[in-house]
Amino acid sequence: MQLLEKGYFLLMLLNNYEQYDFINREYCKNYLLIIFSELFKKNIDLFRYSQCRIYQFQTIIKKSGKPFIFGLIITDGSHNLIDFCLETPQSHRRRTVLVRLIRAICTPESIMKKLIVTTAVCALLTGAAFAQEGPWMVRARAVGIDMANKDATGLGLTVNNKTIPEIDITYFFNKNVAAELVLTVPQKQTVNSSVLATDIGTFKHLPPTLTLQYHFDTVSGMKPYVGAGVNYTQITQVNLLDGGANLDSHSWGTAIQAGVDFPIDKNLSFNIDFKKVNIKTNVYVGLDDKGVLKLNPTLIGVGLGYRF
Repeated sequence: MQLLEKGYFLLMLLNNYEQYDFINREYCKNYLLIIFSELFKKNIDLFRYSQCRIYQFQTIIKKSGKPFIFGLIITDGSHNLIDFCLETPQSHRRRTVLVRLIRAICTPESIMKKLIVTTAVCALLTGAAFAQEGPWMVRARAVGIDMANKDATGLGLTVNNKTIPEIDITYFFNKNVAAELVLTVPQKQTVNSSVLATDIGTFKHLPPTLTLQYHFDTVSGMKPYVGAGVNYTQITQVNLLDGGANLDSHSWGTAIQAGVDFPIDKNLSFNIDFKKVNIKTNVYVGLDDKGVLKLNPTLIGVGLGYRF
């Protein structure tokens, strides 16, 4: 058997599971008792008690000399897959090995049948967990704004950087896909001209952003995500050059996003978020259009999120 060459070996092959010594693996023992009690009640003709086969696979860890148990595979006398038990610690490694072992031992037809059933059960469990967790999340962040200040007016214009409060509301369509609405209060900004060597005035802007996100699943529990969407910025209370200059009243632009949530408890999480938003406006002096000022800020935020 090729599996032996890779350092994995069959610990026991039995006809009677009640005689099996589980070597203090009470989790597996209890799991199997549940499996067999249900099988014998519902499938007595399909799966005979005397045909039971239980395979426990392990390898020896070189550093400690202790066994590393991947899990159990349960078949009938014809090597049809009935069920398997995966040990929870280091589950990714155990799952990878156990899949290879199942394919080596069991008939392809029984594997496919079990896969369909397992997939359906996982979908139901995922749906139930999602329903219990709730689709709404609210985050509060402190966000640092770093303006790109790409000026094409010839006036050497720059807009100041600052830190602002931010609230966002997220709705999860399922456990991975969500939409996020990013909100804040109108922010006052100062405009400086390097040509005039002075501040030339202020304006306010309100930049709500809507993104569609994908949240990744990880073994560690943290939830990284990426997103993309649209930004609408309303520009008001423009006071530049004592009323001699003006800006566009609004701006539309794209937004991209990446971040990660670190769970604190069932509902609360710590969040780090990065966004790049495209915001621009034409600058007018009197009736003369001087060109475009691209703010295109980078936003880095930290805060807390609560999942309802």
